[in-house]
Amino acid sequence: MPHEWMFRTLENLQSYARLHGMEKLVEHLDQGRLLAELEIANQGPVPPREHLH
Repeated sequence: MPHEWMFRTLENLQSYARLHGMEKLVEHLDQGRLLAELEIANQGPVPPREHLH
């Protein structure tokens, strides 16, 4: 999946926020992940040369 790096980054940010007691940020990052999934699903397939590695 070409956008996998973004989800890993969001998960890392969420882990950091949870570790430091930033529960509102954890919730917002979760909402951001859901929004990213929706946006990506609506884009359709990404040609291999147009995504970042």
